[in-house]
Amino acid sequence: MTAAQLTDTEVIKNTRKAFWKMLATTPYLDYEDNPDYVLCYSTIKNALFNTLIDFNNNQVSNPNFIQSIRHVFSQRDVPFCWWISRDDHADFGDKLHKAGFECYGNICGVLANISNLDLHINMSEFSKAYKIKTVATSDDFKDWINPVKQCFHIVDNDANQYKAIFEHHHQQTSSAESFIHLIAYDTQNDPVSACTLLLSPKTNCFGIFNCATLENHRGKGLMMNLCKYGLALAQESNCKCDFVMAEANEASVSMFNTLGLQSLLSYQLYLSPPPK
Repeated sequence: MTAAQLTDTEVIKNTRKAFWKMLATTPYLDYEDNPDYVLCYSTIKNALFNTLIDFNNNQVSNPNFIQSIRHVFSQRDVPFCWWISRDDHADFGDKLHKAGFECYGNICGVLANISNLDLHINMSEFSKAYKIKTVATSDDFKDWINPVKQCFHIVDNDANQYKAIFEHHHQQTSSAESFIHLIAYDTQNDPVSACTLLLSPKTNCFGIFNCATLENHRGKGLMMNLCKYGLALAQESNCKCDFVMAEANEASVSMFNTLGLQSLLSYQLYLSPPPK
């Protein structure tokens, strides 16, 4: 099936997989895709960076499936996060809860045709409070990771490893798929917002990830303008994609809807129980 033949929800799922698969081109993360499940695990001892991304619906009735997945991650001594598509596996979250998993939160997969989005930014107004920079150097990555670290409550060591994954990928110039990392600075030149754009011609989609804005800068349209700026850059690149997707938490769904992305796919995230 070609990218043009995919349904909207398949575009969201495949772009999500493409994000993690790209990170697996670095020494810090491995990606495993087989008929039963898709997962990735990293050197980071944080459940958010080790994840069961998708699984075959035939496994729902397998009484040993949950335990077998736990074994995969326990062999690598990392906690993990299990993504449940409520559209595909509506009742599976109950099984995870009974197995000791904790519900971390809800995520909404949102999508739009980029031609339907208004990417104009009133820079004369916006620049009075903020400036946007595209990550290009090691020092830029240090600024980029700060909002991400604070918003996702990541400890310093895990944040540094996550930053290193993207820095490593940034140095690989031969990849057909690439990232654009953006930072917004306030008038004190402090990094207060960040995001990552995935340019994925294989899925015909630009993916928006790692959205983070410090709490006292939220509600001002900052992330929306950051996304608009990045998408305009992406359109000017050699990568031509028809769609834009994002993974929106409950606090950011309305922002993406205002931008023009439609809510299509509901996920619940479950964190693995602590090791026995």
